[in-house]
Amino acid sequence: MKNKVQAKRVGQNLVVVFAHAAEPVTWSFDLEKNHSFALVIQNTGGEWSLGVKSPTGNVVSVARFETENQAQQAQATIARALLQHELPFWQKLMNAAAVTGVVVMVMIFGLFAFSNLATHQAMQMQMAMQYQQMEMQRAAQGLPPLGQAQNPENQQAAGMGDAVGPQRPESAQAQPPAAESGTGKPNDQAMPPGVPLPADEVLE
Repeated sequence: MKNKVQAKRVGQNLVVVFAHAAEPVTWSFDLEKNHSFALVIQNTGGEWSLGVKSPTGNVVSVARFETENQAQQAQATIARALLQHELPFWQKLMNAAAVTGVVVMVMIFGLFAFSNLATHQAMQMQMAMQYQQMEMQRAAQGLPPLGQAQNPENQQAAGMGDAVGPQRPESAQAQPPAAESGTGKPNDQAMPPGVPLPADEVLE
């Protein structure tokens, strides 16, 4: 195709290759010195030219094409290249370092998690082996396996003690016998100590 155009920003320059123009040409444009310009299409003697228009109104032809459509497509390709802002080298380096740092952090976190998982599994295997060794030792000694309920007769023998029955409190054991009245029956209320006398003898 004769309308194929390649455009790219290289530093502060715009480099455009018109490989299939009416006259193939490679064009370099300094963007640092030319802050304001316009790309215009003009019909010149049956051909269509793509040029750069300066702020003063001067138009410098860059490439010529056979059809207007080819010139318009070349103009669109250059416009897309101008809109793509190229980052400085130091900023590219910082972005690469940031991405590398994130990748390294993710790798470290993954290794740490894997190490913890492996350690946990190793501890579980060690505990299982120790438990199995204890079971083998108890079996060799004729003891029941760990966690197995004891024989009810052994539990009853282990729970026997010297106590025969529930003991009563000392206050209940040390209560004195109830006083008896003249009728030979215990009084409902306890009498105070002493011998009661008639009232007239107490007054004399």
